[in-house]
Amino acid sequence: MNEYQLIKQIGECPKCGCKEFIVNSKVDGEVSYFVNLDGKECDNSEMYSGLDYHYDE
Repeated sequence: MNEYQLIKQIGECPKCGCKEFIVNSKVDGEVSYFVNLDGKECDNSEMYSGLDYHYDE
């Protein structure tokens, strides 16, 4: 059982009691970032949707 599985089973960090933590992952794929030539901000909310995330669970 890895550390993530143990904390998930307990429901909180055994050291501080926090319920939020970081899970590092490896990512594969391409990201498209849209820019606008007139200086206005573009909608890039979907830029990470095409990526494949891999992490130990």
